[in-house]
Amino acid sequence: MNLLLFLLIVTLTAYLLHKAPFIRKSGLQSQWVIGFFLIKVAAGIAYGWFHRQLPDHANTADTWKYFYESIGETRQLLTHPVQFFFSLFQTSYDAENGLRFFSTHESFWNDLRHNIMVKTLSILNIFSGSNYFTNVILYNFLTYFGIIAFIRVMADLFKVKTEWIALGTFLIPSFLFWTSGIHKDGLVFSCISLIAYQFHFYLLRKEKILRSVFLILLWLILLLPLRNYVVLTLIPALFAGYWSAQTTRRKWLPFLVVSAAGAILFFNTQYIFPSLNFPATIVIRHKEFLALGGNSLLPQPLLASSFKSFVLQTPYALNHVLFRPYLTECFNFNYLLSALEIWTIWAMVLVWIYKKHRSIRQHPTILFFCLLAGIMLLLTGYIVPQLGAIVRYRSIYLPFFVTPLLGSLLTKHIK
Repeated sequence: MNLLLFLLIVTLTAYLLHKAPFIRKSGLQSQWVIGFFLIKVAAGIAYGWFHRQLPDHANTADTWKYFYESIGETRQLLTHPVQFFFSLFQTSYDAENGLRFFSTHESFWNDLRHNIMVKTLSILNIFSGSNYFTNVILYNFLTYFGIIAFIRVMADLFKVKTEWIALGTFLIPSFLFWTSGIHKDGLVFSCISLIAYQFHFYLLRKEKILRSVFLILLWLILLLPLRNYVVLTLIPALFAGYWSAQTTRRKWLPFLVVSAAGAILFFNTQYIFPSLNFPATIVIRHKEFLALGGNSLLPQPLLASSFKSFVLQTPYALNHVLFRPYLTECFNFNYLLSALEIWTIWAMVLVWIYKKHRSIRQHPTILFFCLLAGIMLLLTGYIVPQLGAIVRYRSIYLPFFVTPLLGSLLTKHIK
C-alpha cells in the first residue's frame, strides 16, 4: 500500500508541476521540469536514508525527529484542529526569557522553528499516510516553486537557455542534497527566492507595487521563524537593491554604503538598545557549536564580542566557508564531493576573471544576491567551527554565486 501511494503521489505531483502556470512560464520543457523534480525526490530519499543510519536517529537526526513528532500532531489535527493551530503559539517559558529572539535555548522563537516543521509534516501526513519517504515528495513539491522563481530571475537576466540556468542551480551537489531533505534549508531558500522574484520583477516593470510589497512581506514573515537572522540581512539588502536601481552609474555604491552602515550598527546597537547585542549573540552561538564537538572541528581562535576579535577572526571565517574542505581533509566521499565542488566554483571564478565579464557587477539583482550570500557566509564562518555543518549551511547560498557565474560565462551581456 505504501509503495502504491508513493507512486501515485509522485505521479500526481509531477503532473501538477508540469501544468502549473508559474512553472510553465519559466520556459523549461516538461521533461526538464519532471526530470529535475524526480532528481530532487531521489536526493531527498537519500537524505532521509543517510540520516536514518545514524545511531539513535529518532533523537539525533532532526529530519526524523520532526517526522516522529508529527505523527502525534496529525492525530491532534484530525480530532482537535483548533488546538492544533493555537498550540503553535503556546509556550511554557516565562515572558522575560521565553521571548529571547536569537536564543537557541529555552526560547519560544527557537522552539517555533522546530514546531513549524513538525506542524507542516503533520499536515502532509494526511496525504502521505504518515510515511516519511512519501512526505519527501510533497515537501519537494512545495519547495520546487521557490527554485523555479530563482531560475526565472536568472533567465530574465542572462541571454542563455533556461535549461543551462536550471542545470547550474538544481545540480549543485551540496545544494541538491541539503535542500531536498526534510529540513528548514529548502524552505529558507524558497522564501528568499520568492522575495527576490517579486523584488526583481517589480524593479523591472515598476507596476503592481502594493501586490509586490504584500508578497515580499508575506515571505519575510514566513521566513522569520525559520531563520530570523536571514530576515535581518534581507531587509538592508532589499533597500540597497532599490537604491541601486534608482542610480544610473556606480550601482555597486549603494551596496557598499549599506554594508558599511550595517557593520557600524552591528557593533554599536547595544549602546542604544542593550538587549540587541549582536556581537555577543554571535559569540554565544559560536560557543554552542564548539560545545557540540565532533570529528570535523576546524582550528580557529576563540571568538570574543569585540571589534578587534571579529577582525582577527575574519581570515579564518572566510577560509572556512570559501575554501574548505581541502583535498587533504577528505576523510570520506562526502568531503571529497564537497572539496571538488568548492574548487570547481573557484575554477569558474578564475575563468570569469580571465574573460573580464564586468557587466555582472552592475545589476542590482545580482548585487543583491551577492550581498545577501556574502553576509550569510561570513556569519557562518564566524559561528560554525565544524566542517560538516559549514558544508550544509553554505549550500543554501551557493546558487546565488554559481548560477550568475554560469550565466555570465555563457553570455556576454545581461538583459
